[in-house]
Amino acid sequence: MRVGEMELPLKQGVISERDIAGELGQVLEGLIPGRSNDSETTIFDATGLALLDLVTGKVALDLALEKGIGTRVDM
Repeated sequence: MRVGEMELPLKQGVISERDIAGELGQVLEGLIPGRSNDSETTIFDATGLALLDLVTGKVALDLALEKGIGTRVDM
């Protein structure tokens, strides 16, 4: 696993491949266990996750509608 925000800590030796148990999706699918205690760390890199863009857009739209600002554009 060498993607996103994990690349630099791996290169710097702050963490190693054996420190990485898996990916969040594997935990959600029940393929691997999540944290078993508070001393374990979960790192989530949401870079590139389109859901965040959608939620941000929805929040911006809701605020614009609430304040009566912005310009409606037909697409």
